[in-house]
Amino acid sequence: MRLLACLALVPLALLAGCAPSWPTADQARDALVVRMERPGARQIKVTEVAAFSLSDCREPGKGPGVLCAVAMDVKFTVDGQAVQSNEAQEVRFVREAGNWVAYPE
Repeated sequence: MRLLACLALVPLALLAGCAPSWPTADQARDALVVRMERPGARQIKVTEVAAFSLSDCREPGKGPGVLCAVAMDVKFTVDGQAVQSNEAQEVRFVREAGNWVAYPE
């Protein structure tokens, strides 16, 4: 009986292995927050992500990762100054060292 149950899972495992891999909305949001807060000439700190959507993910024609449309309403500070942004853009997400990393296109 256990063998039958295991054999029934084989087709699902094969399909999952062939399916394109892209980040969940939570993983994409976290990757974008990390991207915004990366060290640079200005100090940026995300204070709130009020809205976030991830859609139209697809494999890129060239290069690694996956391209997705992202809409994000975010509050952050730049060198201590409060800023709010509500933007939509295309973002490339690449799996690096087990984590999703965001690269704006």
